[in-house]
Amino acid sequence: MFKDIIAKRDLNFFLENNILEEKELKIISKNVNILKDENDMDSFIENLMSHWSELTEDERESVWVYFDVLNILSEKIIIENMK
Repeated sequence: MFKDIIAKRDLNFFLENNILEEKELKIISKNVNILKDENDMDSFIENLMSHWSELTEDERESVWVYFDVLNILSEKIIIENMK
């Protein structure tokens, strides 16, 4: 799901805080090693969602590129682990 959101540049992901349930935010955050522990909901994704409207266009594009790179690296790791 996260990969599709990034590929489509789905702006609603960052504007609608309810697009992901708390459980999904925890899973995504933990998978990209953002949460300090499972009870820490002051996560990178939550912060980004609440401050997205304050970012400049260049900053937003940098965020999208960052997530693109994470997706590419994640796929490479998955492929490598399947060998």
